[in-house]
Amino acid sequence: MACLRNFAALLLLPLVSTLAGCAAIGSESEPGPAATASAGSVSANAATNPAFVLPDDASLEGLDDILFTELQAFRTTQGLATIKREMRLDAAAQALADVMARNNDLSHKADGQSAGDRIEAAGYTVCTYGAPWAENIARSSTFGSTADVAEIIMTGWVNSPSHRRNMVGAFAEVGLAVAATRDGGRIYAAQVFATPGPGPCL
Repeated sequence: MACLRNFAALLLLPLVSTLAGCAAIGSESEPGPAATASAGSVSANAATNPAFVLPDDASLEGLDDILFTELQAFRTTQGLATIKREMRLDAAAQALADVMARNNDLSHKADGQSAGDRIEAAGYTVCTYGAPWAENIARSSTFGSTADVAEIIMTGWVNSPSHRRNMVGAFAEVGLAVAATRDGGRIYAAQVFATPGPGPCL
């Protein structure tokens, strides 16, 4: 794979919610460690290492669709039903991805809100009596095609027990979004899982 011949770095954070409150799962604490920079700034690595520059054959266009297709394929291998993509959850995911990319900050609260806040702001009503939503995020500094970037992100999620747990969780719908830093050196991705309400969760 082209990106592996050069340089690839991936950071991931999961988040799951229950009615008892929000808590990170796995070894990361919420909001989790994240590298921060002033909005729109160019990192030292991006300025000196060509591996941090989004190559011509890599594009954000369609990356979220590839991630969705790979999510469906993964769930199928686990004997699970397909999951529906929902535009309001896409909007909630995009809101976070955009802020993370703008601030170069991998955090579930990069915008000062929780995933539940963003889901509500997008006009989506979650279920009650269970786990209404979960969220996975990733930051990838890669060199390769759009498919390479998608594979790096998805493989990282699948190989992380906490992110994997969210992807095989009892949720009916999902939203996905991606965004790149201004210099194109890093790509941020977000998955938002939920089950619509009112009514009990799955």
